Amino acid sequence: MASSPEVVAMSQVHFQVFVLGRDARSARVEQQLRLACEGPHARVRIEVLDLLEQPELAEEHDIVATPMVLRLHPPPVLRLVGDMSDPHTLRAALDMDPSPATRGGNP
Repeated sequence: MASSPEVVAMSQVHFQVFVLGRDARSARVEQQLRLACEGPHARVRIEVLDLLEQPELAEEHDIVATPMVLRLHPPPVLRLVGDMSDPHTLRAALDMDPSPATRGGNP
């Protein structure tokens, strides 16, 4: 049985989360990201990178605000800065919602 494209894409999601210090706020971002990726076929890799410990990463990755989430895989690379408190909004912002056709809705 072949997997749908959505299942394949969701099975290989890779994020980098850039934070300024490991605190409750950065832990919440990681938790919300995991909630946004929940699913029976989801394999998620989340790297939390502290810019206080590795300041060179800010310039290397052009980080201008924190927390910042980069979705590295599946392509294209997406950047997200801002309110990450709602997993459903986060999922939509990171372009991880299934298409209307797969949900059974009208295109």
